[in-house]
Amino acid sequence: MDKDKVKILIGVIILVVAIILRLFLDNKTPDKLPNEKYIVFDNYLTITVFNDTVREVNAIPGDLLKTKFNIFVDGTYIGKYYLRNLDDGVKLLDDDSNNIKYNGNLVANNFDSQIRVSNLEIERTSSADYDIANKILSDEGISTVFNGSNANYIKYKADFNGDGNYEYIYSLSNMLRDVKEGYSFIFTYNNNKYNIIAKDIDVGQEGYELSISNILDINGDNTLDIVLAKSKYGNLTECYEIYKSNNMVFKKIKGCKWHLYLFFFYNNKIIKK
Repeated sequence: MDKDKVKILIGVIILVVAIILRLFLDNKTPDKLPNEKYIVFDNYLTITVFNDTVREVNAIPGDLLKTKFNIFVDGTYIGKYYLRNLDDGVKLLDDDSNNIKYNGNLVANNFDSQIRVSNLEIERTSSADYDIANKILSDEGISTVFNGSNANYIKYKADFNGDGNYEYIYSLSNMLRDVKEGYSFIFTYNNNKYNIIAKDIDVGQEGYELSISNILDINGDNTLDIVLAKSKYGNLTECYEIYKSNNMVFKKIKGCKWHLYLFFFYNNKIIKK
């Protein structure tokens, strides 16, 4: 190999290494950003909200253990308390280190003002909702017909846009069942038209069940966003995605990554790409 070819090869190698390092470093963000806002969910899933960035961290920084968080249980504000993470969940403490007991879905945040948090209200599905489900399955090329008992079908209701009226989001999934044709959908239905927010279609039990874990205003703009839980067949670990709402049009702002199907960690800059 002549010298010119060697130089070209070395140059290519250096360029590839530089690109890999750039991608790696770009995905790294400090554990704490200035003026960062934190939201903690019941299982100690902790996300940070900083301008147009939402990401997950392992836990809130130690210095914030001395900071009171706004606490919501099942969508109802109960006060400001300190947080501690225990093996069996999040512990709430008052000023005298007394344990504050609660029972329900917990959301905590350190925002200066309270955010909107909705309880996971569920409305019973009807025969008309069954027709919607089967239209989606047909349109997506799935031969299985939904009959009311062969999949999980949930109709969530909340005032997403703050107009005083309920809007609806549906989850339809048979993914965690022993089936040959697996599917999972999160969708809205308005004006005789459905809009799929997220989906997974799979054969061979390798797909994810999608379900709504929380409904809340992530960035304080007075519109409710959704947190989706992704569960893999035969695996107890969940990972989470966040979808931002704009008048019931949802955009994924935080993705979900699995590592060896044993644990998960998110470190994604989103929205502004």
